[in-house]
Amino acid sequence: MALFVSLCNMEAITTAANVLTAEAYVEVGDIVENYNIENGVTADFMKEVVYPNDYSFTKITDYIAIPTSYKKHLPSPVRIEVPATNGGKALLLETYYKGKLVRSDKFPVGQRFLEIWNLIPQAQYTYRLYLIASNGKKRGVKQGTFKTKGQVRMMNIDGMYNVRDIGGWKLASGRRIKYDKIFRSGELLMDNQAKITEAGIHELLDVLHIGVEIDFGDYPGSPISGQIDYYNGDAYQIIGYAGGLYKKKEQYRNCFEKVVAGLRQGKKILFHCNKGADRTGTFAFLLEGLLGVSESDLAKDYELTNFKYSGRYRNLESSDHKNGYKGVIYYVNKYFKGKTLHEKIEKMALGMGISQKDINDFRRLMTEAEVGMIGMSSIRYNDIKGVYDNPEEVYDLSGRKVNISNSRLPKGIYIMNGRKVVIK
Repeated sequence: MALFVSLCNMEAITTAANVLTAEAYVEVGDIVENYNIENGVTADFMKEVVYPNDYSFTKITDYIAIPTSYKKHLPSPVRIEVPATNGGKALLLETYYKGKLVRSDKFPVGQRFLEIWNLIPQAQYTYRLYLIASNGKKRGVKQGTFKTKGQVRMMNIDGMYNVRDIGGWKLASGRRIKYDKIFRSGELLMDNQAKITEAGIHELLDVLHIGVEIDFGDYPGSPISGQIDYYNGDAYQIIGYAGGLYKKKEQYRNCFEKVVAGLRQGKKILFHCNKGADRTGTFAFLLEGLLGVSESDLAKDYELTNFKYSGRYRNLESSDHKNGYKGVIYYVNKYFKGKTLHEKIEKMALGMGISQKDINDFRRLMTEAEVGMIGMSSIRYNDIKGVYDNPEEVYDLSGRKVNISNSRLPKGIYIMNGRKVVIK
């Protein structure tokens, strides 16, 4: 069996007796490919770092110091090798996800590899490569299937920086935040720093299909399109960190309500400030905290911004209880009641005037579907002890932890270890 292995960010794939390994996943023709679309340094940071809840040290500076030939705030592309072809005026590479065309990229002829950017991690894609003749007709020259790996979905948008999907983070329920719903970034147009190009606008509008833009800055309009929902001005100008969470409650509520309204309409959302760090980082903390991202991962997501800014000031060591990330944690822990940080963040959100219904809908719309369903009769704590790894970790469908102790669980639907459990 012929087996193609790309040279870029690809794990070795082996076969035995013509049987593909589980890692190879699937084949189309004779081609099987796996790509980690997290760049190498990001992948190592995500895998190797676990922060304690006292925020006493940072590790991001160690990873920033690693020399690389690539920019650490960008993803790794999928690279498709081009077979030898004669003539033609262009190459057309179509990428499909779940049978739907999601990318159509043209390239000049004569290239050995073609790059596909901004794909979703942990997903399976197929592609078709065509040679376009001078008369405009196209001829298929290659097709295949690949699977993407990784967790953090950094984005490569021409003319923008510090862009990433908030999806992929594991939640207390065992499930994950959905990809391809909400994106965060720096400013799209800013003097001497950012200026989105036509290619970048095409990526946001025609490929990602952004439908809502929330701009925490003071720019007069969106360069993406006059047809998207654009929110800007005093009602949406939040301030970062603890001071903003305290002083700009109404603005945080307004922004959150626009996020939920957009999700209900099936629209994808982009929110940003100038650098995509402070105001953007604080709003991302609110969103991800309400969904149930762990304290360690909340801190790591905040620190990922340093890959753009070389760790100058946005890490755990550079802030204290009065400002920065530690100030946010100190504020939430001191002024809001709850057994967990997630419960305290929910209390804070309710205190901003955010409704419980909006919080519940946000969780429902942003949480991946359950991996399975089990039906069983009314059950005691001791009945599930030993069956589930952490029987204490039981959540309702709103993501709230359920205290089951030794009593019976009432009838209802619960999440245990990422699985839906129906108590009849």
